Amino acid sequence: MLWSFTKVEGVPPKIPKPIVFINHLSELKQVYQHHKDLHIGACCTYSELLENPLIPFALKNAIKQLLPRQLETGEH
Repeated sequence: MLWSFTKVEGVPPKIPKPIVFINHLSELKQVYQHHKDLHIGACCTYSELLENPLIPFALKNAIKQLLPRQLETGEH
């Protein structure tokens, strides 16, 4: 499981066990098709999926529903 914590008001979070960050593993950022199956790596971002031509239109629409409005329109 991937966890990411930040300090809130200077108080570090209490983490009961060690954390392993896996987002640097390129194998988990791959999107590829094998026969009729589409494989999406666990560390792919929504932005990467929206830009990938292998991702079906319906899935891209679902992803857009999850994104904050600023990301969808490019506003800051």
